[in-house]
Amino acid sequence: PVPPAKDLTPIEKVRAMIFDVPKKTPNEILVGLNDRRADLHDVYRLNIATGDRKLIRKNDENVAGWLADLEGNLALGLRVTSTGGTEILKIEKDSLISVYAVTAEESCGPLRFTPDGKKYYMLTNKGDDLDKIQLELYDLSTGKTTLVDKDPMNEVDFAGALFSDVTNELLATFYLGDKMRLYPKQKKFGEDYARLKKALPEGEISIGSMTEDENLWIV
Repeated sequence: PVPPAKDLTPIEKVRAMIFDVPKKTPNEILVGLNDRRADLHDVYRLNIATGDRKLIRKNDENVAGWLADLEGNLALGLRVTSTGGTEILKIEKDSLISVYAVTAEESCGPLRFTPDGKKYYMLTNKGDDLDKIQLELYDLSTGKTTLVDKDPMNEVDFAGALFSDVTNELLATFYLGDKMRLYPKQKKFGEDYARLKKALPEGEISIGSMTEDENLWIV
C-alpha cells in the first residue's frame, strides 16, 4: 500500500523545488525554498523523516538552479544573464565563479558530475558551428570540453541520458525524432536492451526506474 503523504514544507506562498537526492544521504535531500525571498530559492538540506531542514546556501545572486556532485555537495549554479544568455557557475566557498556561458540564442545546462567531481556532463549548442544541442564533458580544472554524444542522424537535439547509479557509467543516450531513438553506451546494457525489445511488442520503450542493484526495471 502507498503510505500517507506528509507535507515537509508547510509554508504558505512558498514553492519547493527538489535539486538533488544524494545516494550518500538517503534520508536527506537538497531542496530550494523561496521562503526568504519570493523571487529566489535558497538551498536547504531537508530530512525527509523528520522534516527538519538546514540552510546550505543563501541565494542573493539570481541563481535559477543548482547541481550537486555525486557526494551530495552543492557544486554548480545556473543563472540567466542580463543579456538573456545563460551561465554555469562553480561554487567556491562563498563565491560563484562563471565557468561557462552562452548567448541568448544558445543553450547550456549541467547534467551530472563524474565520480571524481572534477568534470560534469552538460548540454550545449555553443558556437556558430552548432545548431543542435549535444552532450559534452566539461573539465573544471582546464576549462576544456569534450564531445560525448550527438545525434548520429544529425536531425534533432540531444534529449536525455541514462546513468548507472551503481557504476556511474553513461548507459545510454536518447533522441526524439519521429519516435524516440535510444543508443546504448555500455555492452551489458545494450544486450539487456536488445533482449527487452525482443520480448516486448513493437513500439517505443521508456525506462522509468530501476531497483538499487539495477536488476529489475520498470519500463
